[in-house]
Parts: sequence; structure tokens; C-alpha cells
Amino acid sequence: MSDEAKIILTLLAVLLVAIGALLVGLLCIKLFSALERYNPTQGTGKPIDVSKLKLRIDDVRHDFVAARQRQKGVCFHRALLQFTLRAVARFAYFRDRESQQNANTHGSRTL
Repeated sequence: MSDEAKIILTLLAVLLVAIGALLVGLLCIKLFSALERYNPTQGTGKPIDVSKLKLRIDDVRHDFVAARQRQKGVCFHRALLQFTLRAVARFAYFRDRESQQNANTHGSRTL
């Protein structure tokens, strides 16, 4: 290996060590600044009052259970079928078809 190559490799090694030292220094500065801002007496946050939430959640659970206790007989299935038919009729595909059928039944022609 020539003397020039050894010098270049030595310079690269010194440069890499300097960059590493710089990065470690920046990391330490960032860590120390974060530690200065940390206050253990403040804690991580303030607790919330869940008593109001608990009452509301209990009400919702009670209402849900009351709503789900219906009998699923013939009337339920008829209502479900009617709801499904109305929901499907709202789709754009069926609304366009319905308007074309209405236009054809009234004597006007569509192109």
C-alpha cells in the first residue's frame, strides 16, 4: 500500500470519528435538554373525573340492552325486509331506473 493511500485512509478514519463524536454530542445535548424540561412533581397528566362518564355509559348500556330484547318474529322480519327494500331503492342505480320507467309510463320517450 502506498503512502498516499495510508494518508487518505487515516484522514477518512479521523473524519468518521469526528462525525461520530459530533453526533454523540448532539444526542447528549438533546437528552440533557429533555431532562431539564422534565418535572417529576408535575406528573404525566391530570386525572379526569369519570363518575359522569360512568353514569352515561351505564345509561347507554341499559338502553342498548333494552333495545336488543325485542322478539324477532314475523313482524321483525317484515320490518327488516321493508327497511332493506327502502335502502336498496335509494341506490343511484335503482333511482335512475325508476325515473326512466316513470318517464316511459307517462308517454314521454328517453333517448
